[in-house]
Amino acid sequence: MFNRKRLPICAVLVLYLLAPCKLHALEKVSISHSVTLSATIAPLLYGIQRGFFRDENIDLEYRVLRADIGVNAMLNGEVDYIYSAGTATRASIRGLPIRALSYDLERLLHFLMGRPGVKTASDLRGKIIGVSSFGASGDVAARMCLKSMGVDLKKDVTLVSMGSDSVRYNALKVGSVEAIIAPLPRNILMKNEGFTELCYAGRLFKGTVGGVIATMDKIRNKPEQAKAVLKGMLKTSRSLRKERNNFVEFLITRVKLDRDIAEETASVLIEGQTKDGIIEENDLQAAVDSERQILRVERPVKTSEVADYTLLREILSKEEAVEKTR
Repeated sequence: MFNRKRLPICAVLVLYLLAPCKLHALEKVSISHSVTLSATIAPLLYGIQRGFFRDENIDLEYRVLRADIGVNAMLNGEVDYIYSAGTATRASIRGLPIRALSYDLERLLHFLMGRPGVKTASDLRGKIIGVSSFGASGDVAARMCLKSMGVDLKKDVTLVSMGSDSVRYNALKVGSVEAIIAPLPRNILMKNEGFTELCYAGRLFKGTVGGVIATMDKIRNKPEQAKAVLKGMLKTSRSLRKERNNFVEFLITRVKLDRDIAEETASVLIEGQTKDGIIEENDLQAAVDSERQILRVERPVKTSEVADYTLLREILSKEEAVEKTR
């Protein structure tokens, strides 16, 4: 027979069992970048799909916002973080109160691609080179590549801002330009069509490409949330090498790459990952100085005005302490 006297006790037990679920409810957090789907953000999207952020009680939503709009949205509290580290570096140099909490990619994933038959600097002299927009990461990559080839940017070539990589590709195809800067994996597709890969910018210098960027208010007021996001990114970055085959399958199914292109793309992305989210001081200062010169900012800019590794170092220090006890 049903005993009504036991009902209150059962009710208490049910509430007790359900309480932990409420305490550990996922926190909705948003992060934005300017692209819908590309190699640059593939590691981030892979981490979201794998559940690395959910492991830290973060329900991470990826939003597509133009780079400058993303910065403003973050400053206004409409998104929590942005992932475009190059844009963030330039914004910080201009004095906006934002900082990179970590860097996941340290190599610019851009390639200088020439028309068939173009092989040397002499083939480019007097010609037009297509970039996305002046001051963007691709523009920086193009200039560094051309300089490394011995091209005088003022005398030998004309750089033209042409917008998206598909527009630049079509211009190269019809002969309107002699070379363009192309992002991964567009360069692989172009090589297969007979275009010439003249330079990989990521082999020349390290740059701020992808990372977790926050406002200074966010760092002060929500450090635990920021650390949870950073832990998710650390898990993501560390997983790429260990789960390479799974990551390749992700590139095939989500980014819609052919297997051979996915394999090469994965290799470049894995090689471009930072160690534990940190670009070392000298490399970061060089990247900051390069951006500062493009922006024509004369005053010296310290790395502390661009990046704040405090929360990341706390995480790494705790991991190291736990490891020592094992």
